[in-house]
Amino acid sequence: MKKILFFIPLILLSCSHQPNNNDTMKPRTAVTITQVSQGTFNDSIILSATTAYLNKSTIRAPIASFVTKVFVEQGTRVQAGQPLFRLESKERNALGLDDNNSAGIIDIKATTSGIITLVKQQGGDYVTEGAILCEIANQNSLVFEINVPYEYTQYVAGGKNCTITLPDGKVLNAQIGSPMASMNTASQSQLYKAKANVGFLPEGLIAKVSILKKASVSSSQILPRQAVQCDVSMQKYWIMRLANDSLAVKQEVQVGNGDKSNIEILSPVLSPSERIVLDGSYAMEDSTLVKIIK
Repeated sequence: MKKILFFIPLILLSCSHQPNNNDTMKPRTAVTITQVSQGTFNDSIILSATTAYLNKSTIRAPIASFVTKVFVEQGTRVQAGQPLFRLESKERNALGLDDNNSAGIIDIKATTSGIITLVKQQGGDYVTEGAILCEIANQNSLVFEINVPYEYTQYVAGGKNCTITLPDGKVLNAQIGSPMASMNTASQSQLYKAKANVGFLPEGLIAKVSILKKASVSSSQILPRQAVQCDVSMQKYWIMRLANDSLAVKQEVQVGNGDKSNIEILSPVLSPSERIVLDGSYAMEDSTLVKIIK
C-alpha cells in the first residue's frame, strides 16, 4: 500500500501539467494592414455618355445598279473627291460588256472630307436608286451625349468642365455645351453635348463622365476602399482594426465621399497609428485571430 500511495501524487502532478494547445491550434487569417491618412475629396457625380457625330453626309446610289468595287471601310479617312464605290448599271451587266468599254460604269466619290462611319453595301450587291451606300462623318463634329437625370441638371451648366473616361482607361478633359430641347419621358433625363479634343472614336461608344458638384475645402480621414466593408443594403459600414498583434475587432464607421481607390471616413476619429486590416478583411467576423504578413 505504501508504494501505491507514493506514485499517486506523481500521476496527478503529471496530469496537471499537460499543455493547453487550444489557442495555438486555432487558425489565423493572414492579413495586411494600413493606416488612415489625411486628404481632400471632391464631391462629384458620375454619369454615362455616348459618342455621336452631329454632321454626317449620306452617300446614295444614283441609279439601280450592281456594286462592283468598294474602296473604303468603316473608319477610313477620306478626302472630298476620293472614290468610294464603283457601280455597274443593270443594263451594262445584262449586255456583258468587257472592261474596255466604260459605258454604264459609275464611280461614286466623296462629297466631303471626313471619316466613314457606316458602309451599307459590299461588292456584288444589287442596289436600287437612292439606296444608302455609306455615311461620312465630319471628325470635328464628334460629341459626347451625356444622359443627365433632371435632378442633376443644376450641376451641368453650359460651359462647365468635366472629365470623360473611355473604356480603355484614357481620360479626356471636356467642356459641356447646351442641352437638347427634349427629355426622355421614361427616365426623366436630358441629353447634354460635351466636346473633347480626341481623334477618331466609333459612334455609339459608351464612356463615364465625372462632373464636379462641390470642391472639398477641408482635410478628411481617408482609407483605401478595400479596407472598408458594408452590408448588402449599403447602410452600415465598418472596418477591422487590430486590438493587438493577433486580434482584429469590428469598428463601425460613417463614410462620406469616395472614388474607385479611396473612401472618406467621417467618424469616429482614428489615430494615425491605428492599424487597420487591408487585405483579408472581406467577410471577416468580429474578434478574428489574424497573422500579419508583409
